[in-house]
Amino acid sequence: GHYVTGEGKSTMSTCQPGTYQAAVGATNCTSCTAGYYAPYAAMQNCIKCPTGYTCSSTAATPCSPGKIPAANGNSCENCPSGTYKSLTGVQDTCTPCAAGYYAPNAGSST
Repeated sequence: GHYVTGEGKSTMSTCQPGTYQAAVGATNCTSCTAGYYAPYAAMQNCIKCPTGYTCSSTAATPCSPGKIPAANGNSCENCPSGTYKSLTGVQDTCTPCAAGYYAPNAGSST
């Protein structure tokens, strides 16, 4: 979670949120790749984005009921008509309506 810039330095620098450093003797920090995030400074690795969440390099945000993570992982999108999602976060797919039930509008939570 720290690095040293240049030779002859007496202090080290802290990797900022959204970056990490796991190696000893590093000279820079590495940005988290898509699908991972580092919410704090001085992280030694990035955290995998949880199921049902969208992630920036610094935070994970749960998708609300009726929404799932978009393919890019940066935003939530409505469940299509005929499907629903009743919980916040938790799942990254919409559930098809059972026989005898329907969801006429996109973004249904029940």
